[in-house]
Amino acid sequence: MKAKAIRDLSQLNDKDLVKQLSEGLDLIIDHTLSIEEDAQYLAEQNKKCGFNILEAVLKEEAAKFLILFDAIRCPRVPPNNFSKQLNRFNDHLAKGIYALVYDFRPAHFGDIRGSVERECHEYYLDGPNAVDWIFRNEILQRREEYIYVDYIESNGDHIWLTPKRFYHPEMSSYTDYLRPKVMEVATALWKAGCTKSDALMLIAKNWRSIQMTDDFSWQQLKELNRKTLKDLDNNNLLPSQPESVYSTIIEEWLFPLHSLDIRIIQVDKQKLKEIREQRFFNIYY
Repeated sequence: MKAKAIRDLSQLNDKDLVKQLSEGLDLIIDHTLSIEEDAQYLAEQNKKCGFNILEAVLKEEAAKFLILFDAIRCPRVPPNNFSKQLNRFNDHLAKGIYALVYDFRPAHFGDIRGSVERECHEYYLDGPNAVDWIFRNEILQRREEYIYVDYIESNGDHIWLTPKRFYHPEMSSYTDYLRPKVMEVATALWKAGCTKSDALMLIAKNWRSIQMTDDFSWQQLKELNRKTLKDLDNNNLLPSQPESVYSTIIEEWLFPLHSLDIRIIQVDKQKLKEIREQRFFNIYY
């Protein structure tokens, strides 16, 4: 058996590809809806530990759904770009990026590009003066901090970190659940029948030739989303759903991210220390 064989999908022709993706997308949605139901129950019971873990898993699973949709929207030539997009299915940073950017409202695709690049740095400076401490990549660090107890080194000191600090009673007296935007969009695409094989084929036809440039606007994106739904309807592939489902797709389905480089950007920690020391020097002298 070969686990995490998602890249093998790149070996399929389009007909077999959409068939496999249709099955997988429906399974992902079924799983996320089950996770969401349990997360809502834990929120109602004010079980912060389990809720935080399940909410993190929910966002990652919903992100996987949208990663596969971007694979559908990705041109298959050159093949390396398509395989790269499929690989994001099992990449924690990529899933975290997708979950994060779906909360953004960028004016242009270039805004998304800049945001993604900032979130990919291995380390970064932050604090009251913006340079006080060196932190690890926030997406990867926060994911682990919600789930695991860890022993860390920070500026020469060693301490234990526990997820309990995120749900200590002194921080909040209750737990609340609000459906993440990444889950909202994924569910809308599923309800609109976009996971069906014929619908996936039409979406691929409509989107693969579209190039995302930095000046590609949110309004252009909305028109493309609207056109996609209209084409599905014209081909009898759009089931009857509440208007809110269609408006979510038009207003919230984000630019395809397959053209972006979503990988850890290596950072020299010594250079960050030098920047920090220089800025502190400028502040106090």
